[in-house]
Amino acid sequence: MKKTFPLAAVAALAFAAPASAAPTSFWFDCTGTAPLQTIDVSDYTWSDTAPTAGFADGAGCGWLDPGALQGSAQPNPLYDAGFGGTYAGEIRKFDLTLYGPEVSGLSRAIDLQVQVDGQAVNTYTGLEPSVSDGPDDTIKAYTYTAHDLDIPAVTATARSVVFAVSLHYIDSSPGWLQGAKEAPSNVRLFAWDDLTQEEQDDFNGVFGL
Repeated sequence: MKKTFPLAAVAALAFAAPASAAPTSFWFDCTGTAPLQTIDVSDYTWSDTAPTAGFADGAGCGWLDPGALQGSAQPNPLYDAGFGGTYAGEIRKFDLTLYGPEVSGLSRAIDLQVQVDGQAVNTYTGLEPSVSDGPDDTIKAYTYTAHDLDIPAVTATARSVVFAVSLHYIDSSPGWLQGAKEAPSNVRLFAWDDLTQEEQDDFNGVFGL
Protein backbone atom coordinates (compact mmCIF):
# COMPACT_ATOMS: atom_id res chain seq x y z
CA MET A 1 0.00 0.00 0.00
CA LYS A 2 1.30 3.42 -0.91
CA LYS A 3 1.90 5.65 2.10
CA THR A 4 0.85 9.28 2.05
CA PHE A 5 1.83 12.08 4.42
CA PRO A 6 -0.16 15.20 5.24
CA LEU A 7 1.29 18.35 3.71
CA ALA A 8 1.69 19.88 7.17
CA ALA A 9 3.94 17.00 8.24
CA VAL A 10 6.07 17.32 5.11
CA ALA A 11 6.46 21.05 5.71
CA ALA A 12 7.47 20.45 9.32
CA LEU A 13 10.17 18.02 8.26
CA ALA A 14 11.47 20.49 5.71
CA PHE A 15 11.79 23.24 8.29
CA ALA A 16 13.41 20.84 10.77
CA ALA A 17 16.23 19.94 8.34
CA PRO A 18 19.52 21.55 9.41
CA ALA A 19 20.61 24.50 7.30
CA SER A 20 24.09 24.55 5.84
CA ALA A 21 26.28 26.94 7.81
CA ALA A 22 28.77 29.23 6.17
CA PRO A 23 32.47 28.32 6.39
CA THR A 24 34.25 29.80 9.41
CA SER A 25 36.99 32.33 8.64
CA PHE A 26 40.01 33.24 10.76
CA TRP A 27 42.76 35.81 10.15
CA PHE A 28 46.26 35.07 11.41
CA ASP A 29 47.70 37.19 14.24
CA CYS A 30 51.24 38.43 14.65
CA THR A 31 52.38 36.63 17.82
CA GLY A 32 56.10 37.40 17.93
CA THR A 33 57.62 40.47 19.56
CA ALA A 34 59.31 41.43 16.28
CA PRO A 35 57.80 41.93 12.82
CA LEU A 36 59.83 38.96 11.60
CA GLN A 37 57.94 36.01 13.06
CA THR A 38 60.83 33.62 12.44
CA ILE A 39 62.84 35.18 15.26
CA ASP A 40 60.77 34.46 18.34
CA VAL A 41 57.24 33.21 17.69
CA SER A 42 56.06 30.97 20.50
CA ASP A 43 52.41 30.45 19.67
CA TYR A 44 49.96 30.48 16.78
CA THR A 45 46.73 32.42 17.14
CA TRP A 46 44.03 33.78 14.86
CA SER A 47 41.14 36.22 15.04
CA ASP A 48 37.61 36.02 13.69
CA THR A 49 37.87 39.57 12.33
CA ALA A 50 40.07 40.80 9.51
CA PRO A 51 42.88 43.27 10.31
CA THR A 52 41.95 46.92 9.84
CA ALA A 53 45.36 48.56 10.42
CA GLY A 54 47.93 48.75 7.66
CA PHE A 55 51.69 48.53 7.32
CA ALA A 56 51.90 52.34 7.54
CA ASP A 57 50.22 52.10 10.96
CA GLY A 58 52.87 49.68 12.22
CA ALA A 59 50.67 46.60 11.81
CA GLY A 60 51.64 43.38 10.10
CA CYS A 61 54.46 40.89 10.26
CA GLY A 62 55.92 38.14 8.13
CA TRP A 63 57.85 34.92 7.84
CA LEU A 64 61.19 34.40 6.14
CA ASP A 65 61.14 30.90 4.70
CA PRO A 66 64.43 29.84 3.08
CA GLY A 67 63.31 27.16 0.66
CA ALA A 68 66.64 25.35 0.84
CA LEU A 69 66.08 24.62 4.56
CA GLN A 70 63.18 22.72 6.08
CA GLY A 71 62.59 21.71 9.67
CA SER A 72 62.56 17.98 10.32
CA ALA A 73 59.78 18.41 12.89
CA GLN A 74 56.89 20.74 12.16
CA PRO A 75 55.99 23.43 12.92
CA ASN A 76 59.54 24.77 12.89
CA PRO A 77 59.53 28.59 13.07
CA LEU A 78 63.29 28.84 12.55
CA TYR A 79 63.00 27.58 8.96
CA ASP A 80 59.29 27.44 8.10
CA ALA A 81 56.03 29.29 8.62
CA GLY A 82 53.16 28.32 10.88
CA PHE A 83 49.56 29.54 11.07
CA GLY A 84 46.84 28.50 13.46
CA GLY A 85 44.69 28.95 16.51
CA THR A 86 42.10 27.14 18.59
CA TYR A 87 38.89 25.70 17.14
CA ALA A 88 36.24 23.25 18.32
CA GLY A 89 34.30 22.82 15.09
CA GLU A 90 34.31 20.10 12.47
CA ILE A 91 36.84 20.50 9.63
CA ARG A 92 36.42 18.73 6.28
CA LYS A 93 38.00 21.32 3.99
CA PHE A 94 40.23 24.36 4.19
CA ASP A 95 41.01 27.35 1.99
CA LEU A 96 44.35 28.68 3.23
CA THR A 97 45.15 32.10 1.74
CA LEU A 98 48.66 33.45 2.28
CA TYR A 99 50.02 36.75 1.00
CA GLY A 100 53.61 36.99 -0.15
CA PRO A 101 56.02 38.55 -2.62
CA GLU A 102 55.56 37.57 -6.25
CA VAL A 103 58.64 36.72 -8.30
CA SER A 104 57.95 35.87 -11.92
CA GLY A 105 58.83 32.30 -12.88
CA LEU A 106 59.21 30.95 -9.34
CA SER A 107 56.83 28.35 -7.95
CA ARG A 108 54.73 28.89 -4.85
CA ALA A 109 54.07 25.19 -4.24
CA ILE A 110 54.21 24.24 -0.55
CA ASP A 111 54.54 21.22 1.66
CA LEU A 112 51.80 21.45 4.27
CA GLN A 113 51.09 19.57 7.47
CA VAL A 114 47.78 20.03 9.30
CA GLN A 115 48.19 19.40 13.02
CA VAL A 116 45.59 19.02 15.75
CA ASP A 117 46.92 19.33 19.31
CA GLY A 118 50.43 18.74 18.02
CA GLN A 119 49.62 15.60 16.03
CA ALA A 120 49.75 15.52 12.22
CA VAL A 121 46.38 14.56 10.74
CA ASN A 122 46.97 15.40 7.06
CA THR A 123 50.13 15.99 5.03
CA TYR A 124 50.34 17.48 1.54
CA THR A 125 53.39 17.60 -0.73
CA GLY A 126 53.79 20.07 -3.56
CA LEU A 127 50.39 21.67 -3.01
CA GLU A 128 49.84 24.27 -5.74
CA PRO A 129 47.89 27.50 -5.14
CA SER A 130 45.40 29.52 -7.06
CA VAL A 131 46.77 33.06 -7.37
CA SER A 132 44.94 36.38 -7.11
CA ASP A 133 45.98 40.01 -6.89
CA GLY A 134 47.38 41.53 -3.73
CA PRO A 135 47.61 45.20 -2.72
CA ASP A 136 50.13 45.96 -5.47
CA ASP A 137 52.09 44.28 -8.26
CA THR A 138 54.76 42.91 -5.89
CA ILE A 139 52.44 40.97 -3.56
CA LYS A 140 49.98 38.22 -4.49
CA ALA A 141 47.44 36.15 -2.60
CA TYR A 142 48.05 32.38 -2.79
CA THR A 143 45.16 30.09 -1.87
CA TYR A 144 45.74 26.41 -1.06
CA THR A 145 42.74 24.10 -0.86
CA ALA A 146 42.02 20.52 0.17
CA HIS A 147 38.74 18.80 1.03
CA ASP A 148 39.85 15.43 2.39
CA LEU A 149 40.06 16.20 6.11
CA ASP A 150 38.07 14.26 8.70
CA ILE A 151 38.44 16.31 11.88
CA PRO A 152 35.32 15.97 14.05
CA ALA A 153 33.86 18.69 16.23
CA VAL A 154 34.60 18.56 19.96
CA THR A 155 32.37 19.60 22.83
CA ALA A 156 35.14 20.08 25.38
CA THR A 157 37.90 22.69 25.26
CA ALA A 158 38.77 23.81 21.74
CA ARG A 159 41.92 22.17 20.40
CA SER A 160 44.93 23.70 18.70
CA VAL A 161 44.87 23.62 14.90
CA VAL A 162 48.12 24.53 13.10
CA PHE A 163 48.95 24.73 9.40
CA ALA A 164 52.71 24.14 9.18
CA VAL A 165 53.92 25.50 5.83
CA SER A 166 57.26 24.97 4.12
CA LEU A 167 58.25 25.81 0.56
CA HIS A 168 58.38 22.81 -1.75
CA TYR A 169 61.21 24.00 -4.01
CA ILE A 170 64.54 25.41 -2.87
CA ASP A 171 64.30 28.35 -5.28
CA SER A 172 60.75 29.35 -4.36
CA SER A 173 60.07 33.01 -3.67
CA PRO A 174 60.51 33.17 0.12
CA GLY A 175 58.36 34.75 2.75
CA TRP A 176 54.76 35.30 3.82
CA LEU A 177 52.94 38.36 5.16
CA GLN A 178 50.05 38.60 7.62
CA GLY A 179 48.31 40.76 10.20
CA ALA A 180 47.79 43.89 8.06
CA LYS A 181 44.87 45.04 5.94
CA GLU A 182 47.11 44.86 2.85
CA ALA A 183 48.01 41.23 3.59
CA PRO A 184 45.12 39.62 5.50
CA SER A 185 46.39 36.03 5.42
CA ASN A 186 43.58 33.77 6.58
CA VAL A 187 41.94 30.38 6.52
CA ARG A 188 38.37 29.28 5.85
CA LEU A 189 37.31 26.07 7.59
CA PHE A 190 34.44 24.01 6.15
CA ALA A 191 32.23 21.48 7.90
CA TRP A 192 30.57 18.59 6.04
CA ASP A 193 27.41 20.60 5.36
CA ASP A 194 29.52 23.36 3.79
CA LEU A 195 30.89 21.05 1.09
CA THR A 196 29.45 20.83 -2.39
CA GLN A 197 27.84 17.54 -3.44
CA GLU A 198 30.86 16.87 -5.65
CA GLU A 199 33.24 17.38 -2.74
CA GLN A 200 31.19 15.07 -0.53
CA ASP A 201 31.20 12.43 -3.28
CA ASP A 202 34.98 12.80 -3.66
CA PHE A 203 35.44 12.35 0.09
CA ASN A 204 33.25 9.24 0.16
CA GLY A 205 35.20 7.81 -2.79
CA VAL A 206 38.57 8.37 -1.10
CA PHE A 207 37.44 6.68 2.11
CA GLY A 208 35.40 3.95 0.40
CA LEU A 209 32.09 5.08 1.86
